[in-house]
Amino acid sequence: MLTIFTVPQPFEGHMDLIQGNALMSWKILKCSPQIILVGNENGIQGFCELYKMDFIPNVELSSYNTPLVNDVFEKAQEMAQYDTMAFVNTDIILMDDFVDGIVEVSKKFENFLLVGQRYDIDVKERIDFENSLWGQDLINKVESEGELHAPCGIDYHVFKKGLWPNIPPFVIGRSSYDNWLVTQASKEKCIVIDSTKVIYAVHQQHEHRYLENGRGILEGPEAEDNRKLAGSFTHKGFTSNATWKIVYAEDSNGYQFIERSKSA
Repeated sequence: MLTIFTVPQPFEGHMDLIQGNALMSWKILKCSPQIILVGNENGIQGFCELYKMDFIPNVELSSYNTPLVNDVFEKAQEMAQYDTMAFVNTDIILMDDFVDGIVEVSKKFENFLLVGQRYDIDVKERIDFENSLWGQDLINKVESEGELHAPCGIDYHVFKKGLWPNIPPFVIGRSSYDNWLVTQASKEKCIVIDSTKVIYAVHQQHEHRYLENGRGILEGPEAEDNRKLAGSFTHKGFTSNATWKIVYAEDSNGYQFIERSKSA
């Protein structure tokens, strides 16, 4: 039982294509998750109505009209049907290994944060999800053309509802807030697990429409405000700082959990 929530950009141009790919990949996950789209950008409400996803139109915004992380998380958790939740960027394609990883982690830990690195590729066509081989075709494309992203960027956070009682008013889509979520989870005595080795999270490359008017992911006033809110420990919130990692066991078809301090 899983609730996935996200904050899409407008469904326009290339973003319409890649967000459609990502969201449809979530919809067909074998756990049939609840999916919540947050924000009032162009096309969000229509997509929710067409594909029977839940919709939160009104959240608090920055002075640049960008959604604030604390209000997104608060409202999504209020609407969530399930205690296990995943905040995922809307350009990330997921497959059933995502569900399998969550199930395995849930068996071992009651209070956890599951994160992992993504694979970056260029996607210029809509995925045919009626084709039973679409997942393997995508993996083949990643292995031939893709690149594993650095541990600093985190595109999915899987957690139990209520993990962060007081999230600062970070701006969504800018630097540092994803790393703050990791470091703060550790402060809340939560087990942080790196699932890079067992979850194929595929990021579809795209331009960022908000790289204008002095704004940007890493530079600009919104990014700078995020860094100030996150504090000096942001660099400790990478996937490489997770206290545990989950891998496929070499001697079986199952999974293995390894404490980072005990791994090579």
